[in-house]
Amino acid sequence: FTARRTPQALQAWRASLSRSTTHESLILDLAEQRVRFPDLVEQLLPADPRVLIRLARERYASADEASRRNLLLARAERNLKASDLPAAEEHYLRGCLQVLRSEKPQAIASFQQALALADDRADWRYELASLLRAAGRTQEALAQARLCAQFDRANPEYRTLFHELYREVNSAD
Repeated sequence: FTARRTPQALQAWRASLSRSTTHESLILDLAEQRVRFPDLVEQLLPADPRVLIRLARERYASADEASRRNLLLARAERNLKASDLPAAEEHYLRGCLQVLRSEKPQAIASFQQALALADDRADWRYELASLLRAAGRTQEALAQARLCAQFDRANPEYRTLFHELYREVNSAD
């Protein structure tokens, strides 16, 4: 990269990012200084929609990163359509995209479709419960949170969400 061989550097870094997240922050920090973001999205980042969505959620989540996040989401959506991921994961990832685009009703439907195909995914169910709660659908959120807590009794986040929703529902009565 410092030798001004940007295409070769991007190719090598893309291979590295496809295998591991160990140096992801360092690679992205360096690349963002020298490469236009649209080029970074297309030439540096792996095509895997899971990676692109994770970056949109974690690294580019703030309001001032909206334009960058939207570029990531557009590529993730294109790649998701062309992917050979299992249907349940495809629905889940589509729901994640929709959450990041503030499309709550569509995201809820996508998460529900994903869980209809993979009902043992407590982590997905937790996201659905949180989204239902944010949408004011606390009864439905409580039912989902209850299942999360039953699937993984050791997870404190699942138990906390269940207990909070239980109190919300019962205090509303």
